[in-house]
Amino acid sequence: MHHNKSQVLLCLGIALWILLSFSSRPPRGRTGAPDEPTCSQANCHTGGNPAIHGSINLRGFPSISVRNETFNITVELVSTSQAVNLGGFQIVALGDSSGTLVNVGSFSNPEAEAGITTFNNRIYFEHKPAKNFGNDTIVTYTAMWHTPEFFSVDSVTIYAAAVFADGNGNNGMDRVVNTTLGIAPFFVDDVDQDGFSSDVDCNDMDASVNPGAEEIPNNMIDENCDGDTLIIDIDMDGFNSDVDCNDMDANVNPGVEEIANNGIDDDCNGLILEIDDDNDGFNSDDDCDDTNPNINPNAIEIPDNDVDENCDGIIVYLDKDMDGFNSDVDCNDMDADINPGAEDILDNDIDENCDGIKDSTGVAKDTFYFMGSIRNLEGLGLANVEIRDSINGRLLGVTSADGTFRIALVDPTTVSFNKDADPRDGLSVTDITLLINHLLGKTIIDNELRLRAGDTNGSGTVSVADITLIQNILIEKVSMFPNTDPWIFVPPNILIADTEMLSIDAIKIGDINDSASRE
Repeated sequence: MHHNKSQVLLCLGIALWILLSFSSRPPRGRTGAPDEPTCSQANCHTGGNPAIHGSINLRGFPSISVRNETFNITVELVSTSQAVNLGGFQIVALGDSSGTLVNVGSFSNPEAEAGITTFNNRIYFEHKPAKNFGNDTIVTYTAMWHTPEFFSVDSVTIYAAAVFADGNGNNGMDRVVNTTLGIAPFFVDDVDQDGFSSDVDCNDMDASVNPGAEEIPNNMIDENCDGDTLIIDIDMDGFNSDVDCNDMDANVNPGVEEIANNGIDDDCNGLILEIDDDNDGFNSDDDCDDTNPNINPNAIEIPDNDVDENCDGIIVYLDKDMDGFNSDVDCNDMDADINPGAEDILDNDIDENCDGIKDSTGVAKDTFYFMGSIRNLEGLGLANVEIRDSINGRLLGVTSADGTFRIALVDPTTVSFNKDADPRDGLSVTDITLLINHLLGKTIIDNELRLRAGDTNGSGTVSVADITLIQNILIEKVSMFPNTDPWIFVPPNILIADTEMLSIDAIKIGDINDSASRE
């Protein structure tokens, strides 16, 4: 085949393979396009069985080369003999650029029995696995083909090589069929169809921009292609919008006097004037309270007063009694025996665990306890799980290092469980592999709780979308799971009406192999 330099040739080759029963994808680079062999030439399917007949049809391709558009394409295999059993395929889009074949466009969104492969800088659309004709005479494969935004080549030729097989496990008596399809070159001078060709239209992708258009002021667009953008003074303050940083407000322009501490660049110099109202040496842009000289970035932080003196965004709380609880949660930070982790002692008129209940009122005598453990899918205790009253959200307690808890209640209530965690904790390539093998039927995940861990998007089933979400979480393209917390619990809440011993299962979403931290 010869390639004309004045009219560059784009080659889109499609090859279809019939694989043995254990095969899932065709060999790489067997489309039959220029400098690529077909499967017949490479001896992966040979013989030319005279009892096998069939043809290939290509549907959905454009009649001319169109830039930056997506086309729904279909590869249609037609069996014309009963001896045909299996069919599969592969597609590659190539173009001749200055005598060199280059990949053109990209394939995406293949159906379940097809896939995308990259080999030698070429992108292939191919079967995965070959389809069985059964009682039908036609099998089809679908995907989308997106053309480039800018073509380095003009015309398109599609090369197709199809294989029809009897599926008997012997690839020596199959048949390879070849065909071609041409696509006309793209020659359109007036792309946006506004009556002006691209040699005079300064934006031939926008019909509102051309030498005959009316200029619109202050939008920084040269609508009439005269090389200038029209700028006017909307607020009539004597300054056009190219220098007036707010041409809708006559009080803001390069000629006004800057007003301090109003958060506005009044004189359009790119700076907002901030001054030191409380004369503590720090302007109001750095001073978090410029009316109080005792509060500024150099001030000494005073603990336990609910004030951020040094403007670092942190209020300091101390643990004076060294019991592991700071004064913001410890109701008596001078007594190490009193803190949210302490056990209430009956009838001493002291609220040891800071839950707001003193047992001397007589309520504590009617107190009942519920206790138990929260464990991951491996049966190991999970620490720092919050147990909360579902009705009012009050924190009742947290699990210890071994995942156990013991909490007192006065009245029946419903409790729920929560654990804060980084959504990425426990996620890895191993979890992705486990889900892929499950979906392919290679290694089935038969544990219902682990399947719930795999349902990352909360759809109720495990699918390819869950695998994609794990990948996006790992690369921080997505910061959280859309429909669930990082940890979920089974059951999610329990009605507590009497002394009970509970056993709760904890599931880290996306962590199929249970590698998340238990701290």
